[in-house]
Order: sequence, then C-alpha cells, then structure tokens
Amino acid sequence: MAKQPGLEEYSALWTAIHIAFGDFAERQFALTGEKRFIRAARWAYSTPLKKSTIWKADLGTRCICAARLGELYCEHGSDLEMPALELARAIHDAYWDVLGANERLYQRSPFRESRERLQARVNLAVARIIELCVYLAERSETESANWRQEAFMIAENGKSRMLREELALAERFPPPEIPPALCDAEKERLSRLHKIYAELAAHRRDMIDQSLLDEFDTERNELRLDLEQIWAEMEDWGDAARAYVSVRRDEAIQWGELQWDMFQRVAERLGERVALISISRLPEAVFLSVLRAGWEAPEVRIVFLPRERLLRCLHVYDVEILNRFSHPPTNEWQGLGEALFAPLEPLLADVDLVYFFPHGPFHQLPLHALTVNGKPFIERWAVAYAPSVSVLESTLSRPKHEGTVLVMGYAPPDDPRKRLTKLILKEASEVATYFHTLPVPPEDANAEMLRKHGESARLIHLSCHGKFDHQDPLNSGIKLADGRFNARDWLRLRLRADLVTLSACQTGISDIRPGDDLVGLMRAILFAGSSSLLMTLWSVDAPTTRDWMLEFYRNIWSEDGRQIADKATAFRNATLELRKNHADPYFWAPFVLVGNFQ
Repeated sequence: MAKQPGLEEYSALWTAIHIAFGDFAERQFALTGEKRFIRAARWAYSTPLKKSTIWKADLGTRCICAARLGELYCEHGSDLEMPALELARAIHDAYWDVLGANERLYQRSPFRESRERLQARVNLAVARIIELCVYLAERSETESANWRQEAFMIAENGKSRMLREELALAERFPPPEIPPALCDAEKERLSRLHKIYAELAAHRRDMIDQSLLDEFDTERNELRLDLEQIWAEMEDWGDAARAYVSVRRDEAIQWGELQWDMFQRVAERLGERVALISISRLPEAVFLSVLRAGWEAPEVRIVFLPRERLLRCLHVYDVEILNRFSHPPTNEWQGLGEALFAPLEPLLADVDLVYFFPHGPFHQLPLHALTVNGKPFIERWAVAYAPSVSVLESTLSRPKHEGTVLVMGYAPPDDPRKRLTKLILKEASEVATYFHTLPVPPEDANAEMLRKHGESARLIHLSCHGKFDHQDPLNSGIKLADGRFNARDWLRLRLRADLVTLSACQTGISDIRPGDDLVGLMRAILFAGSSSLLMTLWSVDAPTTRDWMLEFYRNIWSEDGRQIADKATAFRNATLELRKNHADPYFWAPFVLVGNFQ
C-alpha cells in the first residue's frame, strides 16, 4: 500500500486523485442517496486544499479542486446538514480559494490571451462570492459593513483589469513636486518590467520552460519591491504625488489584496452629492451597489433579471436603435431601468451626479436613457461613465493641462451624401468659432496633424465618420484625410487633453473580451492619456449631433473661455434640450461621457 504523502510531497497527482475520488463519491450519492458519499466527496475535495505546499505545485489543479468543493456545498449543502451561516461561509471560502489559485496563474502569465481566459474562468466564483456577501450582510449586524464592502470590491476588481494595468504601467507625467531622481528611478524599473513581459511574449506559449517562468516571478517581485520603496518616498511630496502613486500601484492589486481605502478615497474626492453605482451581471440576476462620500460601506442589492428578459431587451435595442429596423419604436429596452434603478431611488434622493460602472452587456446600453418611474434617468440626474472605479481614479488623478483647442472636420470629398458632408464640416467650423480658433482645413485633417497638435491640446474635437470593427476592435477608428486613424494609432499618442470629443458614428462601442475587458477606441484614448472622452454608441443623425455638441460646449465654457459648469452637468443640459424636440432616444441618447466629469 502506498504511503500517504506528507506536506512536502503533496503534488498535483495526489490532488487529481482526490478530485477523481470526489467525483466518484458524488456519482455514488446520485445512485444511492446515501449521505456518507457526500461526506466522502467533501473530504476528498477539501483535503488537498489544506496542504499549504500545493501552492507550489499545480495551481490549475487546485482551482479545479476548490471549484468542485464550492459546487458540492452549493448543490448538496442540505445533505451535509450544516447550519446555514456555516454553509454560506464554507462556500465563500471555497470560491475565494479558486480566486487565489487563479490569481497566481494570472500573475505568472505574460500573455494577454491567457490572462483573458483566466479572468473569464473566475466569473462564476466572483458571482458566487457576491451573492454570499449580500446574503451574509443581511444576516449579520456586526459584520454587515464588511460583507458589503467585500461585495463592492470584488465586483469592481473584475472589471477592465488589463486596462487598469496598462494605465498603471503606461508612460505618465509625474507631478513636478516629485524630485527628478525618483522619477528616473521609477521609469527605469518600469522599463525593465515592460522588457520582461516582452521577452516572455517572444516565446511560444507551449514551449516556455518552467525555469523561465520562475525567473520571471523572481525578477518581477524584486522590481515590485523596488517600486514600492520608490513610491513610498514619492508619497512624501504632497497630495498630487500621493494621487499619482495610487494610480501606479493599481497594477499590483491582486484578488487577495483588495483595499477599501481606494474606493472610499474616490467617493470622498467626488463629494457627497455624487453617487457611484457599480453594476455586475450575475447568471440570473444583476448586482447593484451604491457608494457615496461619508458612507462606511455601500448599499447593495441583487435584482432578479432572467437571462431571457435581458436578451429580449438587448434584441429590441439592437433592432430599434442600432439598426433602425422597427418603426415606430417600442423602446421596450428602456424599461430595464424600472427593474434596475427604481429600487435605488431612495438612495439617490439628494444626489446631483451618478457615475455608472457597467459590466458585460450593460457596457453597450445608454444607461442614462433607461427609465425610472416612467422618466429617463438623465431627466433627474447628471450622468458619467467609467469602465471601473480604478480607471476613474486614474482619470481624476491626471493633472489639468492648459493647452490649445484642436478642431478637425473631415468627410471624403467624393462621398455622395453631400448634405451630410456639409453638416460635418459646418459642425467643425461652428465649434472652432465658439472657441475663437480655426478648424484644420479638411484636406489637412490627417494623422500627422492630429499627432503634432493633439499631444499639446487641452480639448480635441473631431467631426468625421467613425466605424467599429467587430472582427478587429483595435482597427476601429475615425476617417481622416489620409485614411483610418484607428485604436492602435491612438495608443501611440501621449495626450494631456482634458477632453477628447469624437463626433462620429459608433466611436463609443467596444468589444467585451473574456474577463470584462474593453477593446476599442475608449480603451485606447484613456490609455493615451485623456482625462475624459465624449463618444457615440450608434450612427447618429448629423443635424441633431451638431445641435447637441454646440449646446454641450456652451454649457461648459463661456465665450471668453471660462469654465462655467462641469462636463456631466453640461452633458445633461444638452441632452434635455435636444429631447424637447426629439423624443425618440435614437436622437438624444447616443452620447456617452467617460472619465473625469470635472
């Protein structure tokens, strides 16, 4: 008889044997109904998880083992005769084990594709933990705040993770208060970190030796320790330096290192009349959480929303809005707001602005057009969007830049739609006139002009045609005089703009990759450095777009250049003004404001 291995010998093989035995025991229970088999399955799945050195063995096998244990608790908890709260905590711990093992795999993977798959693989675990946190919050007075905080954090940490990492490691402009020596030291470490990723990415994934991954782990951890020391010194140089460091640190946030302070800091910075609403799609429901300045913890809700109803609303939205096939429109999709946001109304009674942090299919909907008690959300509240709270903090932390205004308008001269071409160029001319400047002549509205003048501009307004490429989202872009300027081109820019406006069709659409990461113009422009951007979700009517844009700018800046309102308030005012004469949301709801509203 083989000797049972000790702690040092517990390997992936033995874990796999335990999983196989657990699966066998579950099948026997299904055949016989004898509870001893369920207890045996629980022993089989839980035993390897108690062996600490398994972390050094096969992390993928550990993920499977922990997931099996979580599923067993969910499906057969009553057969194990565990008290309800004890069972809930056991399920919670099992799925956290899934996240922990998956995180180690994520950190060791240099490949975007594999990281996307790993993020997607934990979707069920994230959903389960959110559900359990809400359940435990409702049943524990002393720990309710902690459970609600955890639900909010885990929902947000799963959003746009790779975008957050790119924003954290991208070239940025440190505040002038930070000594140049510290900035140079940071830049050198970050450059080495990029080099490690590049070297690993040059190898075929199926040919990477384990020793190379171990070397990657070691050097990466050493660089992180160096960066932590540098960042700790930077923080001594004032509020701007601390804000800069907080954005840089986001790259190091792991599932097991969630920090509530960051979320509270963002809420406090926005003020007491601003609410943050995080939205996460669960298998048959939607998780909603509301956070405001001064709150110890968010308020959380799980709203039952069958998959069939959501798909039905998305289909109607696609037919009536995105493709304009159905007339007159029913606007049935707007009714989602009654289920999602009406229950939150008491929490928003004294709120002026709402930030939406969407998830999954909600990225593609104009949430501000959904109805609450029969009226569009934006009729009562100003609205802005961000891919996640961490991404929002990044945009809020960017220093304000006093630069020029760049206005470019272009439509192909051979375009048979002469009226549309005239409207596009007229919009550019009128926007430029309002800011006491001249638009770039259409024949000169090219990539070189955008690169040359865009990096020093505080406002970039582009009136042109746009296109989203579903086959290659990074090829999505705007049409300039010398061809398409796509997301890859934007990624190469180093912007300081306070606002980039793309007055073009479909510029706000992004592809949602596994793990809820966005790929498209939104991601590219945020990465390039803009604090905020104004985009459209569908092909828009040119005359109403022109009217909306001019009204938007008049609401933000006076004719002498003074800022008289924030961008979100101007967005709301322009939308409501257009809605007076155009009740169909096709005309007034395509615009989205992303990033820093101030």
